[in-house]
Amino acid sequence: MRATLSRAAREHAADAARLEELVARAEVVTAEVLAVDDPEARLADSAAYLEAMGHLVVAWLWLDLITTLDGREDAFAEGKRAACSYFFAYEVPKIAPLFDVVAARSRLLVDLDDSVL
Repeated sequence: MRATLSRAAREHAADAARLEELVARAEVVTAEVLAVDDPEARLADSAAYLEAMGHLVVAWLWLDLITTLDGREDAFAEGKRAACSYFFAYEVPKIAPLFDVVAARSRLLVDLDDSVL
């Protein structure tokens, strides 16, 4: 991932910088989650964590793909650039709020009495 960020820093600086921020956030949130002793509490927001990490990986794959297209102007390359632009404009902004949910370490789901559901 870091190799992709280095390659993308020149031609795709804004996307590379945004992804680098999110990678750093993922490292911090992951360390915080792993530091929680209670296994139920550690897994309470696993769906949000997996969604954030999945989006992070897909963003990395798009960025990696478009770095291989530099210099190409054909329809295929333009289509891939457009898809990458879409992902960074519409999907990448969802990552930070998902990490916020995980980092909050709410016990809401752990402490919920499932008999009331």
